[in-house]
Amino acid sequence: LKTWTSSESEFKGNAEDLVREAELVAVIANFLNEEGMPDRDDDEYRAFTVAMMTGAKMIVDAARQEDLTRAQKGAGIITQACTQCHESYR
Repeated sequence: LKTWTSSESEFKGNAEDLVREAELVAVIANFLNEEGMPDRDDDEYRAFTVAMMTGAKMIVDAARQEDLTRAQKGAGIITQACTQCHESYR
């Protein structure tokens, strides 16, 4: 996601792949909230998965609207959520 949101040319040249990857991030985040998943009931953990979904939706919407700045923000939200989560839940 970071590579495809790093520049206007990367963004425009990979918009379809970017949407697909962002949708996969959303699916993973949703899966992490399924019943039976470890840490599912932890509020902090859930906040990380919600941030992943939020960032993914931002990217999908931004790609369809050709809004690089918004896509970069969505990628940043996902990166931050993943980094912070892995620091706490590994």
